[in-house]
Amino acid sequence: MLETGILDSEQVAAVFAGHMHPELPVGHIGVAPEVSNAASDSIHIRLKGRGGHGAHPHLCIDPIVAGAHLVTQMQTIVSRGVSAFDSAVITIGRFHAGTASNIIPQEALLDGTLRTLRPAVRELAVRRLNELVAGLEAAFGVSAELRIDEGYPVLVNDAEIVRFILKHAEQVVGPSGVHVESPRMGAEDFAYFLQKWPGALIRLGCHDPEKGYEYGLHSPHFRMDERALEVGVRLFAHLLTTFGRCAEGADKGSART
Repeated sequence: MLETGILDSEQVAAVFAGHMHPELPVGHIGVAPEVSNAASDSIHIRLKGRGGHGAHPHLCIDPIVAGAHLVTQMQTIVSRGVSAFDSAVITIGRFHAGTASNIIPQEALLDGTLRTLRPAVRELAVRRLNELVAGLEAAFGVSAELRIDEGYPVLVNDAEIVRFILKHAEQVVGPSGVHVESPRMGAEDFAYFLQKWPGALIRLGCHDPEKGYEYGLHSPHFRMDERALEVGVRLFAHLLTTFGRCAEGADKGSART
């Protein structure tokens, strides 16, 4: 959308986005003061060994055993390599190998995600991933290929816009409905918009207050309380019209002075 230049001719003063947030009930919102969401990178690993009969592992080179060790080792990047005052997440979400229970496969494929909030932490994690994958060749005799695809950048809310939201959102959801929250390790492509214009991502509470929090985003059981849509519409209508009036008043004040 941004690459088309569709908004290049517009004088954009601010951009706002909303995202479902099941940790909060309907009628509540959350916003992070500055860094809101993590940068994301996709991890792709191919391990090649020597396939053969499961009864004769000494005649094979097992990529599953190598991959299992690697998944465990990856966790030490965060637990022993990243400062306790920083944040990082390494998750392997797909480990595919083999076709039968009694066959050692020729190769194993691992796919995962890396989430970071600071460039220095990302650089550390990428370096250690490369080192661990390369070490599998000497330790297990497999050949190992690692590809890391850079994804969404860190989402950074504009501090002034956040203060505006905190002040005026209370008029829609009440003072108790507005929450200042910490960064989240989920990634969001709205980050590209915030690289171009000031703005903020607002988290819309969407669980049924009577049921409480049950399932998170991406769970197969996730269900939003659709009353959150009404709250979102009222909130954004109020914020946009109020921001427009404030901006217009500021322009007139500048003209007078």
